[in-house]
Amino acid sequence: MYKPTHAAQPDRRPLWEALILAALLALFLAIQLPKLDSVPWDQYESWRQSDTYSIAVNYVQYGMDLLHPQLNYDGVSENYAQLELQIVPYLSALVFQLTGTMTPVVPRLLCMLFFLGSAWFLYRLMRGISGRWPALVGLGIYLFLPLSMMTAHVIQPEACALFFYCGGVWLLWRFQQTRRLAFLWGASAMTAVAIMEKTPVAFVGLVFLYVLFSLGGLACLRSPVFYGCGLLTLGPPVALILYTSHHSVFRFVDGIGLKHIFSKEILSIFTAEGQQFFWEALPSRFGWGAVILGCVGLFFAVRRKLHFYGVWALAFALECVTIVAVIRFPYYLVFLLPLCGALSAVAVQSLARLRLPLAAVACAAVACAAVAVTTVQGNLALWPQTQADPVIAEVGQFIQENTQPDEGIAIGVNNPSYLNAANRRGYRANIAYYDYIPTGPEAEVTYFIEHGVRWFVVVQGWVYNDEDGAYRTYLREQFPVAATGTNCVIYDLQGE
Repeated sequence: MYKPTHAAQPDRRPLWEALILAALLALFLAIQLPKLDSVPWDQYESWRQSDTYSIAVNYVQYGMDLLHPQLNYDGVSENYAQLELQIVPYLSALVFQLTGTMTPVVPRLLCMLFFLGSAWFLYRLMRGISGRWPALVGLGIYLFLPLSMMTAHVIQPEACALFFYCGGVWLLWRFQQTRRLAFLWGASAMTAVAIMEKTPVAFVGLVFLYVLFSLGGLACLRSPVFYGCGLLTLGPPVALILYTSHHSVFRFVDGIGLKHIFSKEILSIFTAEGQQFFWEALPSRFGWGAVILGCVGLFFAVRRKLHFYGVWALAFALECVTIVAVIRFPYYLVFLLPLCGALSAVAVQSLARLRLPLAAVACAAVACAAVAVTTVQGNLALWPQTQADPVIAEVGQFIQENTQPDEGIAIGVNNPSYLNAANRRGYRANIAYYDYIPTGPEAEVTYFIEHGVRWFVVVQGWVYNDEDGAYRTYLREQFPVAATGTNCVIYDLQGE
């Protein structure tokens, strides 16, 4: 059914193409490298970044078990969390062990390399469909979109997921062109890893179905290749979710699905909040120029019957409607980044083909302007966000200086970045999230003490959810102050 066709020999890359690729790479590195050593608790997603970094540190400190990532909260030991496959933290931990040094440079460098790998796969795809010049424009837009700039910089799983996601899409397209099963198996394997990194990648399954049915028709339902592809693509992610759900203390993946996605909130796209999110997030994370160029590209993709792109766009439009509109975190838009670049390449190619005076010149000008504006927007978005949060940094350092690594900490903030910055384990106080932790100052503090907490840290004079000040009053009246810093006070819960 899927008989291989003759594969054309790849043509040589001309010098001008290699020079432009080198220039784009040099510009990208010139922007990214100076901030490679910024701390995880900077101004952009400090919670998620510091969590990811702390998992790498905890692999080194508490055991290199890939499937048992540990957070620094909410407990003083064995805080196993149900999360995505921790590829970046695990690789980082291996490097930490080899070098004897733990530094955020390592995971940031890994994320940047994964992102560049995704750009290479995307460029190969765009070059095969749209040609050299349009592919270079699409690559420039993909590299320098505001959200791309942040994704390549931050210590989070999205860059790694993009690498396997784009690799899977490119291999799937190669399978469609050549019918060589090796490409299909490669696409399935890479997509499986991408889904284990970020579950929403599963929507790319619609593209798999389109390719398989377009080549084999309904007869593909009788082919073992069809079911083998599905098993290889979805089997490992399902197995990972089931395993981590059973062996984790904190089931975050299950919780997000049950509390948000598989609920009435799935219709959030029809609410004012859902629509407002997209109205604000798309221009801020992509820029209006890239959004418009991508929409033009989608129009031409449909008009020219580029069904591969059309189905791909449909798949992640559904992801936006059913997941992004519910969660409303801008980083969930990350899987639109390759589409934006690819559709921009289609737009450039299609506009250049129009039989209008100076169409090619005008198209080139528009393309260069789009890349330039996108680069400026991405740069402006990146630099302010890479500054360390001074309060988190100061409090983390102060806790380190006044406590021991094996002493449990309770802290009066919801953001665990403070614990991560201190490299300490403990609880976030007064968050009222877990049914098994009693509420109320006396009951909760007693629970903390019984479960190994020695110190209570009050940051900037307040405790989370303590509007009436009852929690702070209880601490002041019952426990001695062990240390006072610029932005925090440490109470000794075992002091007289």
